[in-house]
Amino acid sequence: MVRLLVCALPILQACAALSPDDAETEPALEVAARAEAVVGGRTAEACQWPSTVSVNAWGSCTGTLIHPRIVTTAAHCIMNTQTNIYFGAGKSTPGAFSLSARCKAGAQGSRGANTNKDWAYCVLPEDERVKQIPVTPPLVGCEADRYLKAGTPAWVVGFGITSAQGGGAGIKRQVPVMINALNKQSPGTLDVGDAAQGACHGDSGGPLYVHVQDGTHDYGYRVVGSTSGAGARACDCPCSTGYVNIANPVKAAEETEKIDVT
Repeated sequence: MVRLLVCALPILQACAALSPDDAETEPALEVAARAEAVVGGRTAEACQWPSTVSVNAWGSCTGTLIHPRIVTTAAHCIMNTQTNIYFGAGKSTPGAFSLSARCKAGAQGSRGANTNKDWAYCVLPEDERVKQIPVTPPLVGCEADRYLKAGTPAWVVGFGITSAQGGGAGIKRQVPVMINALNKQSPGTLDVGDAAQGACHGDSGGPLYVHVQDGTHDYGYRVVGSTSGAGARACDCPCSTGYVNIANPVKAAEETEKIDVT
């Protein structure tokens, strides 16, 4: 249930000029299979996490703009080859708009939940408004080898609800979390967050962001995964969340669409 913030067009240009630190100062973590929302976080401010989008409908699922033509999300969010992608901070907010996109999924429905098959990507049409939105690059290759590790702080962001019983879907929210483990439920997945802070219904498919930096350089934010499902069978939102490593949809999109995402 991460909330996606999209700026009005006059503001979009200002957003595009911001550095990742300016635009994404305080992100929020998502953990959702069956569409979950940010738990323990807060509403994102205008222009924060502009690459976080809503998928299917406001508050239904979440996604990430990783290239001007590519949005990543979860396979269990994609029921048809065409879906709508919503840009902005929430329904009826200034500058919000939607586009119909062609999608491809790694699994059918929820069959791939908490495996490296629960990925999907959607190909957007050329659109000047999207070109004004800063993308968040995926963490892959040697960068992932160096920076993607258990114990790394991260942000969950999404448009979902704020508790298993709660409402509030359709607003972009953010929460800080920790990457607990790699490949815990299956190879190519991440275990993130806990019962107090993480994703919930409506956050499915949404981003997990990390701030990549070392002692001398700040490389900005990267997206490392997309929300897949609850981290344990006997829980709903109040537990850790499983994420699909972003390398899986990136590889599929580059091979199938011949688009150089990285």
